[in-house]
Amino acid sequence: MNINIKICEDNEVQLKYIEEKVKIILNDINCNIECFTSAGALLNSNLDKMDILILDLDLGTEWGIEVAKEIRARKIKCEIIFLTALENYSREGYKVKAFRYILKDDNMYAELEESLKECIKELYNKNKKIKIDTKQGEYYLDIDDILYLEVFSKELNIHTNDNLYKIISPINLFEKKLEPYYFFRCHKSYIINLKKVTRIEKNTAFIGDVLIPVSRYKFKEFKTLLAKALGDIL
Repeated sequence: MNINIKICEDNEVQLKYIEEKVKIILNDINCNIECFTSAGALLNSNLDKMDILILDLDLGTEWGIEVAKEIRARKIKCEIIFLTALENYSREGYKVKAFRYILKDDNMYAELEESLKECIKELYNKNKKIKIDTKQGEYYLDIDDILYLEVFSKELNIHTNDNLYKIISPINLFEKKLEPYYFFRCHKSYIINLKKVTRIEKNTAFIGDVLIPVSRYKFKEFKTLLAKALGDIL
């Protein structure tokens, strides 16, 4: 797998530094790196095959959030990592589904390394499928399409973006199958896709308008894993 990375930073010295650090971090991974010093140059480049965008929040005359909004408006599904000296804009990153929001401080390199490795893991896991057996036959579901699973009567209901699948299977078995991905057993009867959570309230998680209970004994762990899954921006 070849990873396509773009870096946009208006300070040429910092741009060169970030590029060199990315090369060191990903030295054992095939990747193409393109660098840009302006939003215009970035947006005029070929974005279709971009996997990861490392984007400075303050691009001088341009604002990184607006650049990210334009990229999302074009339906580009890359992972976005924001780099910035500003501390109070993490929730802005959430609006454009940013993968990480990293401050330009002494911990930047360590956080960039962790974020890139998590990004690569996410990219490798995309489009992974899982086989299920239903009364209607075999199905191969995209892992990323699964919203949550719930035990109902003697069946395990698998809720996806478009369908509901009913299978006969212990929830423990499915929990093991989903371990490499961003799923969490939040309740004895529920497994939730952490990447699909839209908000939390007390001991409850929401995926859109769907309410999913979170055991109070697991709520602390749930919040920790959720922050990691959503890029530590909640």
